[in-house]
Amino acid sequence: MAGGPNTHDNRDDNRRDGVNSDDARHGDPSGAGSVADSGLVDSGLVDSGLVDSGLPERARLRLAPVTDPVLVELVEWETERRRLDARRAELLVAADRSKVCDLEHGHTTAGWVAATSKLGSGPSRVLVRTSRRLVVEFPDLHAALARGDIAWHHVEVFLRAANPRIGGLLAQVVPELVDLATVATFDDWARAVRRIAERLDVDGGYDPRRTRRTIICRCPPGSTGPCISTASSSANSR
Repeated sequence: MAGGPNTHDNRDDNRRDGVNSDDARHGDPSGAGSVADSGLVDSGLVDSGLVDSGLPERARLRLAPVTDPVLVELVEWETERRRLDARRAELLVAADRSKVCDLEHGHTTAGWVAATSKLGSGPSRVLVRTSRRLVVEFPDLHAALARGDIAWHHVEVFLRAANPRIGGLLAQVVPELVDLATVATFDDWARAVRRIAERLDVDGGYDPRRTRRTIICRCPPGSTGPCISTASSSANSR
């Protein structure tokens, strides 16, 4: 079923790779070409870690047509959830632009969502902010979500990678990334997006979580003069 979720059972593959099966279920095989055929390799933007000749065998496997009523309904439910996620994003952006939550209820859009949906204020702010970026900055990605080609999890990974320095560049390869999502496992796709972003972000790349800077002041005993400061950096273990 085109546009539906990945129905290949990757649990055994994921156990070998140390990947949680819940994190690998978001792919969407619909018969698109390989990574080499997608245009990303030819454009020079990809350093994805996937083999140049195509996807790893575990990512390219197809399940036989789904006939079990329970599985059919699960596929249909996932596709519909993706469409609803896209529509929710549109509605949140429309509400945020009109200020209706503030004018009629005295809340920000995120505050209104938190109050009506019983979500925490933090998740509500993230939801509104993610929806705004998706709809306003990356309409092609939003359209792919509405079609069911990608899931909300793909959107979150993409937006985390699309910092202000490279957002415009990543937007140019959204069609190729969507094609890749239809044949890759979620984890392979997420790694590809992160590595493309790292390659594009030539002016960034500093990660404060990975580097610790220590300032050491040395003052001779009994000295009243200026101290000598030295700095050292080391990589933090994750």
